Amino acid sequence: MSKWKMPERMVTASIWAVWVFLALGALGLGMQVVVAAVGMDDAPAWVQALGSVGAILVAIWVSNAQARRDAKSQDKRDWKYLSRACETGAAAVLGAKAITTLFERTTPNAEDLEPLFAEVMQSFDDIEKFSFAELADAKFANVLMAHRRRLRFFIYLARHAADEKKAGGGDGYWMGEVNECYSELENARDEMIERLNAFGRKVNESHVPYRKREE
Repeated sequence: MSKWKMPERMVTASIWAVWVFLALGALGLGMQVVVAAVGMDDAPAWVQALGSVGAILVAIWVSNAQARRDAKSQDKRDWKYLSRACETGAAAVLGAKAITTLFERTTPNAEDLEPLFAEVMQSFDDIEKFSFAELADAKFANVLMAHRRRLRFFIYLARHAADEKKAGGGDGYWMGEVNECYSELENARDEMIERLNAFGRKVNESHVPYRKREE
């Protein structure tokens, strides 16, 4: 049988509660002594009323402080989730870059291209695993969704460009489409990084901003 352990948040709340009661008790005792010294007959009533007001104010303060801590923790979790999504999207661009570089250097065959296609499609699948509803920045989520669709289209264009090159190059139409699509992937990556950094600064300026990988 596992031993029950009190959550850290509950421990913190309990400590605060004890200190609040001790502080109110000391305040009430001190006030009672003062009002008794000046001869007020209704001293207990005054002490009780002021103590009640003090308890309400302290309870509000403790509740607001806890809410701020909870919100800050949630923001950090949201930032980490956005950061993972951004890393995944950036990895896809690296795979697409490898394909365009291969086209520039040679006429690639299927053995050269298929592993690179598989790498990009793996990034496509990895992006799909993210819950877009849980991405805290709506604009980031929209860019990531468009980025994912563009990855599949990039593979489609690259396959046609490979056939075009094998046939002697043609008019270069498909290769031009590949390069244009790759530029759009880069732009999407940069926009995701910008949105991520903006969210990170809002949450906590001590976060190390995401930086583009050197390609």
